[in-house]
Amino acid sequence: MFKYTEPKRLYDFYYNPDGENGEIYVFGKEKFPKFSCNKRMFDPPLDLLQGFDQFYKSYKKPKDHCHWNALAYINQTCGLTLKQITHNSNIFCFRGFLKDMMLLRVGIKLDYFVVAFEHNGIIFIEKLSPSEYVPDKKTLSKDYMKAYLDKQVTVNNDGSPVNSSINLNEGNYIIQTRTFKKGDRKIKVAYISKVDSISPEEHEVEFMEIKVCPGTLEHFFTGQPLYKTWAQSYVSGNSLIAAGIRKKVSFLKDVRILRLHDLEEKLEIEPQLMMRHLCFMLDQIINRVLKEPKESFIVIGSTDDGKLIMDAYTDMDNAVFSRPTKQFLKAFPK
Repeated sequence: MFKYTEPKRLYDFYYNPDGENGEIYVFGKEKFPKFSCNKRMFDPPLDLLQGFDQFYKSYKKPKDHCHWNALAYINQTCGLTLKQITHNSNIFCFRGFLKDMMLLRVGIKLDYFVVAFEHNGIIFIEKLSPSEYVPDKKTLSKDYMKAYLDKQVTVNNDGSPVNSSINLNEGNYIIQTRTFKKGDRKIKVAYISKVDSISPEEHEVEFMEIKVCPGTLEHFFTGQPLYKTWAQSYVSGNSLIAAGIRKKVSFLKDVRILRLHDLEEKLEIEPQLMMRHLCFMLDQIINRVLKEPKESFIVIGSTDDGKLIMDAYTDMDNAVFSRPTKQFLKAFPK
């Protein structure tokens, strides 16, 4: 029986598109914050939407291409090919896609579309956005509360306070690989994830998730939130979750630590079944991409019963998704 290995981390870096001289990349973990929570700060409860109205007025949606230029930077620094950089992966995608592919097995439909295309022997999968899409105020307020909580429960690597200003465009990222298997088929995937913080148990668990939880901790132990929370951490190999429990709309009243196995005990399906199903889905995508002409784009969605819908296009000029940048194409020409 194939035993699923832990994901292997390849690279970690800090990214900020809003530097004075353009994009900022800092490779390594030196800018990754560490989890550090003093519960006295929640008495009285902390308003996670403090400063949001002013933030919303000046918000500008960023271009999402940090991974393209990160891969190009690695090439310029080390001279490696794309296959070498990704350790011979078949696919490069974002963590959320793997999580959502796993959830199809338990009846949670994909609520967005992705586009898959081949470049230098690797299939890239990117999320499609509606034209000129800008997050609505409610969606942005949730992202803001999450970012505000992150700032309150972390410190810099040296123990000093983190910069308290909220910038949803910056972030700390890791690129990992993981191998999925079903029968004789093995598929290696490289994927990018955003890191919330370094774990307080760093010697055992390197990173941890930080989440805002409405009402009570039971929110994470039932229904879709259970599977979504578990799958996101499982894909990245994170076994610790800090849950900021809010009351009313935005007031933080407590922070509790969850362990992944506590959630896993509540699942009604074995993780291995979801992993095998994920491999089956990825195999379908690879076969469809390779079946079409090289310049094709495959748009992928799902049906209500969890099956993939895949259509091929040759013209995607008006579609909105993260595309290879000039720096990337210069480093890895077709």
